[in-house]
Amino acid sequence: MLDVLDILNEINALMIKISADHAMGKENFVALKMIEINEKETLEDNENVLVTRPEV
Repeated sequence: MLDVLDILNEINALMIKISADHAMGKENFVALKMIEINEKETLEDNENVLVTRPEV
């Protein structure tokens, strides 16, 4: 399970480094970070799925 607080702290720390003049850059950064989070969750979900062979 992902630690949401750690993720938010990481995002905030990195967003501080993006200049206020680049609002679109901040939006793009957040969008990319959300995609990464979604991919991590999907991978974790897939690892938790039990794969069984159909009986013949």
